[in-house]
Amino acid sequence: MNPMIGIIALLVGGLLFLLPGYSLIVALRPRWSFGFVETLCAAAGLSIAVVPLVLYATTLLGFRMTPWALALLLAIMALFCLSDWWRRFRQWRLQNDKHVDLIHLLLGFVFALTLLARLWTVRGIEFPLWTDSYHHTVIAQLIADEGMIPSSYRPYAPIDRFTYHFGFHTLAAWFHWLGGLPVPRSVVLVGQLVNALVVPTTYLFAYRLLHNRLAALLAALAVGLLSHMPAQFVNWGRYPQLSGQILMAALIPITMEALDPGDQPARRWLLAGIGAAGLYLVHMRVALFYGLFLGLWFLLKLFGAWQKRETKQAKQLVLGALVTAGIALVLVLPWLFRFFQGFGGVMAQEVTAGYQAERYGSYFRWRVQDLVEFGMPLGLLLLAICGAVLGITKKNRNVLLLVAWMLALFAAANTHLIGITPLFSNLVASISLYLPLATLVGYLAAWLAERADRFACRHTSWHRLLRPSATIALVLISLPGVPFTAGLFEPSARFVLPADLEAMEWIEQHVPQDALFHIGTHFWTPILAHGIDAGYWIPYLAHRETTIPVETYATDGTAEYMELVNRRARDLLDATTPEALWQVMRRYNVTHFYIGSRPTNISPEFFLQDPARFRPLYSANGAWIFETVD
Repeated sequence: MNPMIGIIALLVGGLLFLLPGYSLIVALRPRWSFGFVETLCAAAGLSIAVVPLVLYATTLLGFRMTPWALALLLAIMALFCLSDWWRRFRQWRLQNDKHVDLIHLLLGFVFALTLLARLWTVRGIEFPLWTDSYHHTVIAQLIADEGMIPSSYRPYAPIDRFTYHFGFHTLAAWFHWLGGLPVPRSVVLVGQLVNALVVPTTYLFAYRLLHNRLAALLAALAVGLLSHMPAQFVNWGRYPQLSGQILMAALIPITMEALDPGDQPARRWLLAGIGAAGLYLVHMRVALFYGLFLGLWFLLKLFGAWQKRETKQAKQLVLGALVTAGIALVLVLPWLFRFFQGFGGVMAQEVTAGYQAERYGSYFRWRVQDLVEFGMPLGLLLLAICGAVLGITKKNRNVLLLVAWMLALFAAANTHLIGITPLFSNLVASISLYLPLATLVGYLAAWLAERADRFACRHTSWHRLLRPSATIALVLISLPGVPFTAGLFEPSARFVLPADLEAMEWIEQHVPQDALFHIGTHFWTPILAHGIDAGYWIPYLAHRETTIPVETYATDGTAEYMELVNRRARDLLDATTPEALWQVMRRYNVTHFYIGSRPTNISPEFFLQDPARFRPLYSANGAWIFETVD
């Protein structure tokens, strides 16, 4: 990676992923059990919520954000943060004991290595990978251009409403403003910065549940450097869901702190309510995960208070939950009205209509191997299972809670078995498992470490060597994680290659504005199609229309437009001879076909065998452009 790009990523990332969340914490000053390091971890997650909430508020007020307005806002946030850091520094100077916790130093070490690995993974990658990345880039570009939540997808697609989540996209757009990098490159870098934040937020999550810093550190190590998840997200471009999961990992402990008894609970309720509202804007399905966890935790706490006859605590718990949920609902209410006119309305119709297998194909399938492919590597998975068994044996309530949460997620993902359309798939649930599984790994490892410490206490010389030996072991385990996680990048997932960029320039110069391109197409479900090479990016890079628009056509497009796109795509895919394809293209006024330089099952020989109907216009380094002949 260019060193200057790395410096920009770190500086701008530091601004976006620390100042917004930390300044909100400083403004509200919640009284909680978190120390300074835990507060920094919470701020990293909360920033993912604060950024889209700012865009949401300014859009409601009719104000267009600009780079200068953003710079002023961040300067104000920086003043809040600096004032608190100066206060903390002065208090620290007055302390007699100024030692720094070794666990916190090792956490910083693991985070630094994880950040290095995530950024090294995408060195030289200018465009995000796979299919979802296209509409994420388009949305980020629209936000950067308009300074507001978009109202449509034009000029990139003929879709005149926007009800999709926009948290990650706002972060990418603002990174583009501050760093001066192109939006696609900003999407890549912000995605990897978010990915690295799994270390501090998992640490906070595990620490709040297990009340053990060593367990939390080892959980963070597992997700940062030992597991292929969530590092693997780079190959899918599913950064909005990852952003939601990173925020959720911080928001769950923040909400638990808010609802636990303590002084000035209103400030904590407000902080948790704001965070929950932000999570909904970042990713609606992850907000459901959050709700499931907190619902189970709430019932467990309420049952415990009832058992102990602690009526006052039970009442405060219920009041806190109602107030926190009420704050979140009030904040997102204007967006809910808009949401249910598109994305939300489509989902509501699918649920009320009942499950229809022919509409979804294998989308809701579940496979045992998904637990390894999309959850945790087999070794870590087995350790997590052992941790779960240990915790259940010891009647650890929070371990029971983690197990119940995972079971509830998969139960919700499989309601199609009783005729109810699920709100998320098994895949969506599986790729969030790294958080509870890593926490269980940390629980088991900390328990073993405690046993080792007790054994070493019987031998003074052994006990003296235990901590430095354990520290060296952790460092040695961490270091190979950098090449391991950086090596998870899959070149075959790249759609836009240098040869395609040259072809896009040629299209802009030589192809009429009203051209309609047929591109390589795949149906992800029977009702949702997407592109399979750089042709998918033609509207963004060459400003010409394609037969397959952004994936959100299935939720934000009208029913008539969705039906047209799917029918046209199926008719084009069903044409097995050049003559049949030519006839279908003529019927739908499709004028050109693009073959990207990414290898797919589409061969230029298919078109070259019929020069009377398809004229080759462009060919270079694997990229082809054909025109239909009248």
